[in-house]
Amino acid sequence: MAVKSKSATQIYFNKDHEMVRKAVREFVDKEINPNMDEWEEKGEAPLHDLFKKMGDLGFLGIRYDPKYGGQGLDYWYDTVFLEELGRVRGSGIPMAIAVQSHMATPAIQEFGSEHLKETYLAPAIAGKMVASIAVTEPGAGSDVSALQTTAKKDGDSYIINGSKTYITSGTQADFLTLLARTSDAPGYHSFSLFVFPPGCPVSRSAANLKKWDATAVIRPNCFLTTCESRLKISSVKKARDSSIRCSSFNTSVFQPSRCVIFRPKRQLR
Repeated sequence: MAVKSKSATQIYFNKDHEMVRKAVREFVDKEINPNMDEWEEKGEAPLHDLFKKMGDLGFLGIRYDPKYGGQGLDYWYDTVFLEELGRVRGSGIPMAIAVQSHMATPAIQEFGSEHLKETYLAPAIAGKMVASIAVTEPGAGSDVSALQTTAKKDGDSYIINGSKTYITSGTQADFLTLLARTSDAPGYHSFSLFVFPPGCPVSRSAANLKKWDATAVIRPNCFLTTCESRLKISSVKKARDSSIRCSSFNTSVFQPSRCVIFRPKRQLR
């Protein structure tokens, strides 16, 4: 008697995975798709409201540590989640969601200090903060090897100079995970990731750029001219609280805020 073979779905996904699939699909059909025409016409979606609803359902931290509000589930749950986002009738919203859950926050989960995780990762997972990632530059695109934004050590401070563009969700972001060059030497050890917190203008002062692939999520062109970060850090894993003073950003002067920094130890891909 021939053995009945299992489909790919039966091999990798069980009933629990399918329950998550159903929940995500219903959310897309109820909370996203009916609003897409309106959001696209406005050129912006209410990401804080949308992400809060997603956070309440546990969608923004599927693989993250439960200590910070994540679900601690496997990659197959994550796969289900991303597959169902493909049902959104537009590309901008899935992009913004993916930036929140898969681009701006994974490095914080893996390399960040406790302060960083509690202050930024946990609220992002809960949907209380909108996160963006700032890598792309006007002169380099997304080619990290050609990145020109620099972070120069000056005593106990870093002075960051450069430009970032096409920052998905940037006009609504509460913080940015920003990549800067900390050395002229070749290789991934020459780069660091900086978290710019609420109050730093890089996440708010921007010109809207309308992109064909990001309707309903305006991607701002942010120019960071001089940002002096007061950082006192003994090690990557033990990044301490520090202050940040943005002395010039689009000709505006801003008040001191809090900032943290961490560096990736794995090769950038």
